[in-house]
Amino acid sequence: MKFIQAKPNDFECIYSILLDNAIWLDSKNIVQWPQQWMESIRPQIKTSIKDGQFYLIQEQNKVVAVVELKTQTESIWDNDQTPAVYIHKIAINRNLSKQGLGNRILNKTEHFALQQNINTLRLDCVAHNPKLRGFYESYGFEFIKEVDINVVVLALYEFKITRLKQRDSYEQKKHKNIIHR
Repeated sequence: MKFIQAKPNDFECIYSILLDNAIWLDSKNIVQWPQQWMESIRPQIKTSIKDGQFYLIQEQNKVVAVVELKTQTESIWDNDQTPAVYIHKIAINRNLSKQGLGNRILNKTEHFALQQNINTLRLDCVAHNPKLRGFYESYGFEFIKEVDINVVVLALYEFKITRLKQRDSYEQKKHKNIIHR
């Protein structure tokens, strides 16, 4: 698995994967990324790509997922100055779901953080999606609190990287594949 820093010409690929996930979520009656909201944040996605915060995730030279990774302090976290990698918009190619990509992406994100001497991962997700929350909790994320941002209630999660898990020792050699273009 490789994380490749996205370039502006990757926008359509990224947006397509995000939108496919939004449509899938809608089909499951999960209000998480409403399609109208997705359309409204197109400019923000383009800016995030331009700022080097979006990554294409490849396996066997094919894009299998995308993720947005930020390191600047976020207001939703009460501007806590603890160095952290903030994970946003993990979206997996829907044809490849149920293959453990989510866990592998989080694992790779641990390595991304450690390469920057950061040992904290943070994320937020809609509080009303128990399956998603369970996924993050099963990985080891600790629930911090819920925050009402008027439009939706978000659950904040944090993961402290104390050491790479034993199961990762074989994979460590592969995690040097974070490519900044």
